[in-house]
Amino acid sequence: MVELALADRIRVESERLDSALKSHEQSLRSSVSGFRQNIEHQLKLGRLKDQLRELEEELTKTLTENARKEAKRTAINESLSIAKSTSKELFKIVQDQKARREEYAAIASQQSISSEENNNEDMDRCKGLEESTAWYQKVLGFHIEGGHGITEQDLMFSVLTSPPIDSL
Repeated sequence: MVELALADRIRVESERLDSALKSHEQSLRSSVSGFRQNIEHQLKLGRLKDQLRELEEELTKTLTENARKEAKRTAINESLSIAKSTSKELFKIVQDQKARREEYAAIASQQSISSEENNNEDMDRCKGLEESTAWYQKVLGFHIEGGHGITEQDLMFSVLTSPPIDSL
């Protein structure tokens, strides 16, 4: 009996030990599986971190390129604005120059007309002087030399030597 009780007890303890061993094996398998999953997740996390770094570098390059393009676009817009402003100023200057040229042309035309009138008047004066000179020569007997004029001494001499006016 004792042996039976002991055999029963050994069997129960053996079953309990087998059960604990199986439970421990399952726990160990579960831990190994969890460990493998953890390692796989860490490897996957490492690959994702590398991809994230690459994407960050690409984003940085893209943002830098966009900033450079934006600065270039801004510089071009400013240059265009300055060119437009300069063009407007030059156009205004050209318009002013055209207006001045037309004004000067009108003045020159008026002066030309005035000059023609003055020339006609000068011609009339010259004609009058020629007529006067001819009359003086004919009537008074004066001889007029161009540019010298008549001095008081010449006048006195001609008055003394000329025939009386009554005889003319």
